[in-house]
Amino acid sequence: MHYQRANYFAGNVGIGINPAEEPLHIHSAAGQGLKIAATNKTNIIKLHVASGDYGFLKLGGSNGDTILRGGDNHNSIFPGNLNVGGGLYVTNVPYGDHKNAQWKSSTGQFYHDNSSAKTKENIISLEDDFEKILTVEPKTYTRPNHPNRWEIGYIAEEFNEIGLNKLVYYDEQGLPEAINYRKISMYLVEVIKDMAHKSSNYEQRINQLELQLNQLVSDD
Repeated sequence: MHYQRANYFAGNVGIGINPAEEPLHIHSAAGQGLKIAATNKTNIIKLHVASGDYGFLKLGGSNGDTILRGGDNHNSIFPGNLNVGGGLYVTNVPYGDHKNAQWKSSTGQFYHDNSSAKTKENIISLEDDFEKILTVEPKTYTRPNHPNRWEIGYIAEEFNEIGLNKLVYYDEQGLPEAINYRKISMYLVEVIKDMAHKSSNYEQRINQLELQLNQLVSDD
């Protein structure tokens, strides 16, 4: 059927099924589906559920979920931006030694941190009172609504108070929100380097004192 103007149908309309059980009831045979498109347009909505083909779009399931699943490999691809207004839940995350993801709360964007100079500018040596990291105290705590799940970590406000600002993430209001745990190792490395330098100086002084002591003993 082909219609070029508005039409009105009373009751249920069935395609491939009679009688129709819904206002619009489309029942396709195996290997067929539903395609909504416009002439000379690449953007389409295609619903296809057939034997061996598990791609489908499901809106408003029994629990209100919207499900989008690709073909046999179950992949769904979004070539543009995907904005999530609610929570983001991911299951079946694989293991592996890969780049760490970072989230910017003000924009909602995900990033990954890298170490190549190709993506950095204004590179200068970091200066700070690195030994302040030795004054922080680890804490154990629970989260709201999870009184039995104990965690360990540091407190961002305490890092801010003692001046470890470069290791603190701040929210949109400029208040301490999180700690950059990965960069703490940079401060510890500088502390260890300073201790190694002092240890080397102490060793030299001890060797000099031993030489002087041996000289005094030999003179006697």
